[in-house]
Amino acid sequence: MHLFQKNIFSENTPQFTRLESSSQNELAAVINRHYPRLTIREIAVAGAFEINSNNWKVVTDNGTYLFKRSDLSKLDALTAQSAITADLKAMGIPTLEFVPDSGGKIICSDGKHAYCLSVFQEGNYFGSSEEQWKELLTHLAALFQSCRTIDAGNFTGIPVRSFFTSEEDQLIDFLKTLPEIKQINKEQLAFVIAEHELLAQKKDPLPAPGIFHVDIHPHNLIFKENRLVLLTDFEAFQLTVPEISLGFGLYKCMRQLLAVCEESERDSAIRRVQKECETIFSSHTLYGLLQLGKADVIKRILHILKELTETGASRWLFALEIQLASLYEINAISRLLK
Repeated sequence: MHLFQKNIFSENTPQFTRLESSSQNELAAVINRHYPRLTIREIAVAGAFEINSNNWKVVTDNGTYLFKRSDLSKLDALTAQSAITADLKAMGIPTLEFVPDSGGKIICSDGKHAYCLSVFQEGNYFGSSEEQWKELLTHLAALFQSCRTIDAGNFTGIPVRSFFTSEEDQLIDFLKTLPEIKQINKEQLAFVIAEHELLAQKKDPLPAPGIFHVDIHPHNLIFKENRLVLLTDFEAFQLTVPEISLGFGLYKCMRQLLAVCEESERDSAIRRVQKECETIFSSHTLYGLLQLGKADVIKRILHILKELTETGASRWLFALEIQLASLYEINAISRLLK
């Protein structure tokens, strides 16, 4: 396994695929029903993967927006998450600005789906420039502090992302009994199990839970002229251990830098990020945050392995190798930080 190679998440330019006329007309009718003042010119699928094709970029005479459709079962959660996002926006965090529907609701529904519309900011995904790094760390620190002021008890329906659940612990025990899983070799599986057991020992001294964005990565960060203009995916604001998600996010962004570095320059690049990070997050070490961040990677791996053991297939199988590499990469970075 080659570490710190460019992968499908290394793309720097947001991808939009224009809808065919019939699909565009069908979706335009839905949008116009809820937002009748919009004059739609074009609709495109937002995102590089069809698996995430419930988001659309909508170009109108009034501006450009992101339109999202979700299962009706998520209505309460989306309502809580949009309210949290609006609070953070008011605090100066560059996240989504929602557009009320014709009835004044931020999250609306037609009895079949939940919908929302937000203002879109043009730009590129987070890259690896020094200016973007300083900008990102400054905003992550502000997000970290702002989220600490939010009382999760005020938001009913907010999703909870636990450290490791009892179901995940049971899955680990089950995986130990399997002779093999064809999509992952024995050494990799043993590595995942060992990393889970090491992290599971950290349950008791974990930091307190709070609201935070659980999926900070380059494709959820839109930059324009080296300035962060948009933190997307508001569904990712959940009740979690913020340090875990912060560590995961720092790693995902770090690898953007390391993927374009010459191997001989990686150690100095890591040291530079460490210094910048620990200057801004003075009460946390980068090593400690990355170790906690591994928990999020393992959760993603276990989700894929659960589907593979239950059905023999997973719609997220394409990401398994990337998530496995993430564990090895975090360990490679951490060895230098000790």
